[in-house]
Amino acid sequence: LGPGQALRFREWTPGCSMVAGDFGALIPQDGAWIDPQVVIVPLVGFDAHGYRLGYGGGFYDRTLAGLRARHPVLAVGFAFDAQELPEVPIDAYASELSSSDRARIQAFVSGYTRRGHGPLVLSLPQASSNPQLAVSAVAEARAIAWDMGVEYDEMSGAAHGTGSPVSEPMILAYQSYEAIAPHCPPKSTVDFSTIDSNNQLPTLGCSVRTNLAAMIVDPGDLLGNRPLDRSDMARREVILEKFRAGESTASERAAQESGSVSSAVQ
Repeated sequence: LGPGQALRFREWTPGCSMVAGDFGALIPQDGAWIDPQVVIVPLVGFDAHGYRLGYGGGFYDRTLAGLRARHPVLAVGFAFDAQELPEVPIDAYASELSSSDRARIQAFVSGYTRRGHGPLVLSLPQASSNPQLAVSAVAEARAIAWDMGVEYDEMSGAAHGTGSPVSEPMILAYQSYEAIAPHCPPKSTVDFSTIDSNNQLPTLGCSVRTNLAAMIVDPGDLLGNRPLDRSDMARREVILEKFRAGESTASERAAQESGSVSSAVQ
């Protein structure tokens, strides 16, 4: 046993002589070498597809691949519910993401958290020179998004490139809105005296729409109200309770504050 190698299994019987192995674990000193049909595997995380995330050495990946090449093997992992992940890399010790790729993903996810609407879509390429590494890259992108505050239920999986003759890239996408100011013709070019049509003049409301496009931070807000977060809901309950009790709902003014309400008009 050593780095880059698969595990070997020796028969154990109660009372047999044990010695320390290469990694400090006690192993039988003597006994027949066996090929198990059931293997208990350690794991850091797992997903609903049965993929596991190990400790990074790849020992069990190589071991299970070798055993299953000879006969069926059942791999059993024990974990808590909190260790379940949305997706786990198939290959625990390789990734297509470079440091520059991670920086680009972080910048993209940062844009999503500021102005994104709907899910953050992570699309897995179906045509890839190494499908396992493609899955690993998507899983790592998910982890980056999670670390930046994107919940798992805000992410959506997709696939693309089926049948493509070339290796496709991983694609990340989200929906955003841009406020585009209308073109307002000069007032001097509009004949305000014409009455040959009941249609509105092209300048009607144009300046207002132009100013709104310039001032709005997130045009998506024009489509409807944003959902209230927990702090807003808590504040709303406080105000409603004060209203029901007949108390003032205004914020208390601290002694060091110098501002005051004008009494010039009674």
